[in-house]
Amino acid sequence: MRINKPRNFLFAELLTEPIEVFAPTLATDGEGGYSVTLNKTADIWGLFVPEGNDRTLIAAEVSYTQQARVFVRYPLTIDNTYKLGIEGNQWTIHSITNLDNRKEYLEILIYR
Repeated sequence: MRINKPRNFLFAELLTEPIEVFAPTLATDGEGGYSVTLNKTADIWGLFVPEGNDRTLIAAEVSYTQQARVFVRYPLTIDNTYKLGIEGNQWTIHSITNLDNRKEYLEILIYR
């Protein structure tokens, strides 16, 4: 008997993209101040879904922004100060959502 999977659901076998998680760390600069460095804390698997690009003109300066969504498994300690490395590019986290409050998957909206 064949069991069909419902559409628009997320399954573990769809998480095929390797993703690097970078956490910010404060480091002293030796002159009494601090600088923020990013340290790689985890390698995870996720689903990377690019969205539309945005090219705007702000005060005679062209601004180009790429947005995407990343879906990962739930037990991941992450917040908006972290960065994600995907396909050799570093992405900034905009927001993190727990899908359907089921504590299975996180939807992370990212941009660069």
